[in-house]
Amino acid sequence: MVAERLASDNPYRKDMLGSFLAHGLTREEAEGETLTQVIAGSDTTATAIRTTLLYIVTSPRCYDSLVSEIRDAAAKGTISAPIKDSEAKTLPYLQAVIREGLRVLPPVAGLMSKVVPKGGDELCGFQVPEGTDVGVSMLGLQHSQEIYGEDAAMFRPERWLEAQGDRLKTMTTTWELTFKYGKWQCLGKSVALIELNKIFVEVRMVLLDCIRLSFSQPPFHHSTTCTHIYTSSTSFSLVRPLFSLTSSEEKKLALTNR
Repeated sequence: MVAERLASDNPYRKDMLGSFLAHGLTREEAEGETLTQVIAGSDTTATAIRTTLLYIVTSPRCYDSLVSEIRDAAAKGTISAPIKDSEAKTLPYLQAVIREGLRVLPPVAGLMSKVVPKGGDELCGFQVPEGTDVGVSMLGLQHSQEIYGEDAAMFRPERWLEAQGDRLKTMTTTWELTFKYGKWQCLGKSVALIELNKIFVEVRMVLLDCIRLSFSQPPFHHSTTCTHIYTSSTSFSLVRPLFSLTSSEEKKLALTNR
């Protein structure tokens, strides 16, 4: 797409790609920005909406609790139609559902590797050489039984309402990593959360009241052994399993050569 635009007679058309090029972005930078426009905030948010909606309509307890909270808020006049982002943030069960949906099946499951800086670094007691790619399996991290409990693989929004103090803080900071952290944090995080805050309330009013599906369990389960930290280079990798292990195995780190 970018190559074709650059080869055209008018690369600076009045669209986003044209604006990128007009403001001095190189071909490589424009390709990266174009991919971001397609994936970030659209495909990923759509994935989060679809999977969370699936869990809602296939979990009677979750469905009933969410609908009850929305109806009560509407009856009291504390939410608008359509609902405002600020109003959605006052609905605790809705917020729990959104967090749980992103936790159980993170929309971005790639390792999203970062490069160890010059001089190397230490991870889990191991020295990692400079230039090594270091990534995290987000699915493995968000299914950690140590952080979320023994039922970490289950969609259960109530865990966010039950947790208190340091445990809730640990859960929240871990969950926030689905959007990455620091200078790598998703630029569309705020917009994505606004969309999620609105969609499940509005869809409930239009659709869910008509097609409630009463399944006791979601129609699929995640059964996999994922990793907490995974680094890859031509000669080094570090793997730490997070679950599906015995307590003694969980304490071990496997250091392998490639």
